[in-house]
Amino acid sequence: MEKKDLKTFVLGKLELREGMRVLDLGCGPGGDLLALGKRLRDASYDGVDASAAAIAEAEAAAAGDGRFRFRTMDISAGLPFEDGCFDAVYSINLLECIVDKAALLREIHRVLKPGGQTVMAHLDFDTQLFDGTDKARVRRLVQAYSDWQQAWMDDCDAWMGRRLWKHVNGSGLFDGAVDAFVLTDTRFEPGRYGYDRAMDFGAMAKRGLVAEADYAAFLQEQQALGEAGRFFYSITMFAYDGRKKGG
Repeated sequence: MEKKDLKTFVLGKLELREGMRVLDLGCGPGGDLLALGKRLRDASYDGVDASAAAIAEAEAAAAGDGRFRFRTMDISAGLPFEDGCFDAVYSINLLECIVDKAALLREIHRVLKPGGQTVMAHLDFDTQLFDGTDKARVRRLVQAYSDWQQAWMDDCDAWMGRRLWKHVNGSGLFDGAVDAFVLTDTRFEPGRYGYDRAMDFGAMAKRGLVAEADYAAFLQEQQALGEAGRFFYSITMFAYDGRKKGG
């Protein structure tokens, strides 16, 4: 399986129909919305992200297509949209980064039309599995990565995947269900999800967040497993699919 399989799992939950309006929170360079636009021509798509560079890339990719609108903004300050203007609002790996999660959920509820759909998906980073002879070392690295609050994150919660139900359905604003998708990877190669996370461990080692010796031994073993065709990695993504309650 590849990273695109995660996106297929999440985007496949959106109930697409002609004339709808979709909002992507944390849209990055706009790839998801552009993919949806190929599937559904008669619809409009809005994307917001805190990164001006990502929004510039999204606007360039949309190439003047009037169905797409992208804007740079900090969504923790609220959503600059009218009440009840979206048929669907979705996000991937966003909620853990927001300090006031309840406030964001209230905003999503506000901008959704009556009965509108929200799909919120999140990797549960503490579910990462690497094979290895030293279980304690692998656990140390995974836990350190899970707790690593990177510069662009206002908050960090590696358990957000398993907490989606509590936050979203527990808000009382939506009625829905949670589903899970397990990404598995047996190839240790650049661009593969497990490989990329292993490289992130290396970035942590350079910052002194994990022991250099731990990382060096881990990397050597993962490379050997990959060369022998025995590498294994997995991570679980959870997705909440719900409908707006009330008017």
